[in-house]
This record gives sequence, structure tokens and C-alpha cells, in this order.
Amino acid sequence: MKMIFNIALRYLVGKKSRNIINLITLIAVSSIMVTSAALIIILSAFNGLESTVKNVYRSVDPELKITLKEGKTFTDSLNILTQIRSIPDVGKVVPVIEENVLVSYSGKQQVGMIKGITEDYFDMVMLDTMIITGKAILHIGKQETAIIGEGLAYVLEVNTDDPNKRLEIYFPKRGKIDIFNPFMYDQLLISGIFKIDHDYTNSCIFTSLDFARYILKLPEQTYSSIEIQAKPGVSPNDLKPELKKILGDQFKIENRFEQHVVMYRVMKGEKLVVILIIAFILIIASFNLIGVISLMLVEKRKDIMLLHSLGMTAPRLKGIFISQGILVALVGSVLGLIIGFLASLLQKIFGFIKLAPGPRSKPFPIEFNPMDFVVVLVIVISIAFVTSFLRMLIAKFDQRSLSSVLK
Repeated sequence: MKMIFNIALRYLVGKKSRNIINLITLIAVSSIMVTSAALIIILSAFNGLESTVKNVYRSVDPELKITLKEGKTFTDSLNILTQIRSIPDVGKVVPVIEENVLVSYSGKQQVGMIKGITEDYFDMVMLDTMIITGKAILHIGKQETAIIGEGLAYVLEVNTDDPNKRLEIYFPKRGKIDIFNPFMYDQLLISGIFKIDHDYTNSCIFTSLDFARYILKLPEQTYSSIEIQAKPGVSPNDLKPELKKILGDQFKIENRFEQHVVMYRVMKGEKLVVILIIAFILIIASFNLIGVISLMLVEKRKDIMLLHSLGMTAPRLKGIFISQGILVALVGSVLGLIIGFLASLLQKIFGFIKLAPGPRSKPFPIEFNPMDFVVVLVIVISIAFVTSFLRMLIAKFDQRSLSSVLK
């Protein structure tokens, strides 16, 4: 095997009698190099986007979220919260009330989502680190306050420096409709504005749990969901079996991935489709290997005859040219990986390409995964092996065929 490889390497780097062989080899290496570089750049870009999305959702989504399988709210008549807090590996437990409401500020109206929380929520998602104006507090003295997203604040033209203006909350009254007074209504002082790259920034209004229950007219111990954070070093998924024993079959328990399972599947599917498209282009590019091998068979016909006379079998002779095809692909793929890595590294450092037009736009994220380099290398080598093998299937190295070649 070592001898076959050495001969193939010598044929690759050795001097050729025809310049066309060098040209075809250069084209084969270049085409594989470009597609390999493109593949590693695209994969790194997808990794960056996926990581960015995960970080965004990690900033506002709990490690585990408990909701009803059917229905919007439930009453904690069985002291579920107390039972969950008694689990040793549970860190934070936050009951939550969520509902869409109509909000108004200085005459401007918008539909938003009120999210009633307790103070523990701030420790769970570090909301105070996302505040760009004001503070992350739910009360100022006895005054109820709201923390709203930057997008919603922009639409409503909120001015936190004006203490006389309030955020007005409207929600349709439950039960019998009162045509003269159909809405529950209250006002909130805006204590802070938060900013994250998430839909929350365009609609979310954080308030205290008590205010959300009041404006929605919900009974005591009624919640939309329960959000849980595991203790440090504990995997959230390890808590699921114990939680299921407490909750039964009425509830679903979702980790961060399961809370946005469709989105993550779409991202994985897009990444797979891109890999398949580039792999198809790579297959087309690898046909240049057939030309390289065919020309080398003509170039080295005397060497083939000599090796055959010395006792080298036909499969070993074919192995020389299959190895040469693999070597050509290996050179192209390694060069492509280096170029792709350097191009991605430059984007990561300097951020030449932006996610959107404008000077304040963030650069396109890049993240390297060593496994991607291995995958690209395996794909290229596999395609090169199959292409070279198929070409050598039609090559004949019996005595009669070799004799005819030398004539």
C-alpha cells in the first residue's frame, strides 16, 4: 500500500511531458478548493447564526417551562409550586401569567403581551443586564411599574423622563359583556426599557404577578406557566422525570430547544440543504479527476507496462491512479479549508459583512466547529474515491490491453 501511495505521489508532483495534464490537474485542484472553501464558510456562518439565536433565546427563555397541554391557565389547587420547590436540584421557580393586552401611551396604541412575574425572574434571565433606560424593578414604593421592550417603546414614543405619563393597559372583561365599560383598565409607570434581539422587544411588558392577575381578572393561584431554572451543574433534562411524577399527564415540560422546536428544525434543515447543494457542486467539480486520471493513464503507459511485467497485479495498478485522484482532491480540499478558515476568521475579526444595511448593524456572526472541517474533508475524499474508482472500473490492465497501448 505504501508503494502504491508513493508512486501516486510521484506521478502527481513529477514532471509531465504534456502541459495539458498540468492544466487539467490545476483545474481539478482549483475547483475542489473553491467548493471546499465555500462549504466551510457557509457552515461557519450557519454555526454563528445558530449560536446567536440560541444566545438570544437563552436570555429570555427558562431552562424548563411547564404549561398545560390544553388550555391557557391553570389553578394550583394541589400546591404544585411547593412540590416543585421541594425537588433538591431545582434552583429557581417562577410562576408566570401571560396574555395579550391593548396598551396605550400618549394617545398611541399597540397590542402587547403582558408577562406577570416575580422578583426571582430577574435572577433567572438576568433581565437587569438588558436594561438600556431606567431600572429592572416591578414596584416603586406602592406604585406598580412596567418594564417594556425597546421596539414597543419606539412605537409608543415612550419618554421615561416624564413622570406624569403612564402606560395604560386594557383587557376585555370576562363573562357578561358590558357595552358601556367593556375593558379592565389600569395605568403603570414605566420603570425601564430593555433591549434584546428577540420578538420580546417588540411586544413584551413585564409587570408584577399581582398586577397581571388583577388586570386579567384571574383567581388567586392561577398561572399561565411555571418557569424553572436548575441548580448550577444540573442538567434541566434530569429534572423532567421528577416533574412528571408531580404534574401528571395534563402538563407538558419543555426545555429551551423544545420551546422553539420548529425554528431549530428549520435551521438544521436549511443547513443540511446547503451541505447537499455544495456537495452536488463538488460532485460536478470532481469530474475533472476523470480527465486527470485518463491523461495520466496515457502519460504513464510505459510505466504501467513495466510495473505489470515486474509482477504488479491489475488491482494494484488501478490503486495507483485511484490514489492519485484522492491526492488531487486532498490537496484541493486542504487548500480550500485553509482559505475558508482564513476568510471566516477575517469576517469574525473585522466584520466586513453586516446582517443588515446601516452603520449600527451587527456583523454576520461566525463560529468554528472542528467537526465541520472533518465533515468537509470526508465528503471531498469520499467523492474523489468514488469518482476515481468508477473511472478505473473501465480501465484494463491485462497483457493484451497493455500491449495494444504500447503500439
